Amino acid sequence: MDDYKAVRAKCTKKSAACGRDYILVKKLTLWLESKASPRVDGATQTSRLLEFAYRKLSPDKPGHPITLESLSIGHNRCLLVFCILLELGQGDLIHLFQRRNGIDRRLPIPLLSLREIAKDIGVINPDELADGFNNLQWRFCPAIIEKDMGRDFKENEILPFCHKEKINDKGGTAQLWQIEVPEEFVGPELAEAISEGGKYNNPNDDIGPVS
Repeated sequence: MDDYKAVRAKCTKKSAACGRDYILVKKLTLWLESKASPRVDGATQTSRLLEFAYRKLSPDKPGHPITLESLSIGHNRCLLVFCILLELGQGDLIHLFQRRNGIDRRLPIPLLSLREIAKDIGVINPDELADGFNNLQWRFCPAIIEKDMGRDFKENEILPFCHKEKINDKGGTAQLWQIEVPEEFVGPELAEAISEGGKYNNPNDDIGPVS
C-alpha cells in the first residue's frame, strides 16, 4: 500500500484551471499492471494490492471473491474503482461494487447510484462511503478535451490543464487562452487535428506528452 501511495502521488497533478488534483490514469495503470518484483513469481502490483485488501480473509476460504482478470480486463473492468476504494480503506468491497455495476466505464458514478450501491452492500455508514467515493472519483476521471465539444462541464469535473495562458489582452467579447493538456486526455478527433508542432514533452515536468 505504501508503494501504491508513492506512485499515485507521482501520478497526481494539479489542474491549472481549478487548482484541484487529478490523476494521470494511464501512467498509474501501467504501474498497476507491471510486475511486482523478480522475486515474486508472476505477481503484479495489482495482485499485491488484492492480497493487501483481502488480507483478513478466512484461511479456510482460499482465493479472493474477485479474480485478477475480472478486475483488470474486459467490459466489467474495475481497476480504477478498486483504487478509489483502496484510498478509502475499503478495497475488500471491490467484488461487491463490481456485482452492482460499479465499474470503470461508468465513472464518474452518479452520487445517487453510489448511495444505492453502498446501501445494498450493507456497510455500517453507507452515506459516508458514497460521499467519500464521490469526492475521490473525479480525480480519476478528468474531462476529455474533444474537438468542437461546446458543452457545459459538471461542477465536480476537473479540467486537466497543465498550464494556461491568456492570449487576448486587447479586450473583446471573449477571453482566449492557450492551454496544455496531457495527451491521454485529448480526444481522438482533436488529437488528429493537432499538428505535430502542437505535441511535445515539457522538459520541466514528468507529465509526459502534452498537446
